[in-house]
Amino acid sequence: MSDYDMEIYKKDIRPIECDMDYERIGKVLDTLTELKEEVHKTFDPVIAQAHSAHKSALSARKKHEADLTYLIDKCKGVMLDYRDTLEEQQNDSVAIAHPLPDLDNISYRKTYTATVDDRKAFVQHVLDNWNEWNPVIQLRSAVLNKYARTMRNCGTSIPGLKIQQNQSLIVKKKKEDE
Repeated sequence: MSDYDMEIYKKDIRPIECDMDYERIGKVLDTLTELKEEVHKTFDPVIAQAHSAHKSALSARKKHEADLTYLIDKCKGVMLDYRDTLEEQQNDSVAIAHPLPDLDNISYRKTYTATVDDRKAFVQHVLDNWNEWNPVIQLRSAVLNKYARTMRNCGTSIPGLKIQQNQSLIVKKKKEDE
């Protein structure tokens, strides 16, 4: 399908004013849906093959990296333990600790991680400081939509959560014998 064909379809989709327009748009929708299926039939095998190759490569890399990652972490662990021991000796003045050997490609940096150890207190803090936390909070709409489908007939409500029913239009696939 050319860009020219797409322009024709774009111009053909305009507000419906009568039943004939509705039927015409229905035929356009049906045609566009069929064309979309053809696009999928054309590209899905290529994508599936690429996806399979990607998964195989990731699996092979993961297999090769696993032992290396373990050994790297082990090296880092014993080096950090040694550094900590020297720092403790220096702080306790038990012995005169010597400085760590200077290695060109090894350096130390501080890293930080956050773990929520009291969810209720953390959520309250977020609520109390909403302007600061709003950009950080990611509400997963797929999870909320699944919840909405589950709770739609229960009559239960949650403050701040609005369950709304919408109508969507589905185009059924044509049977092969048609």
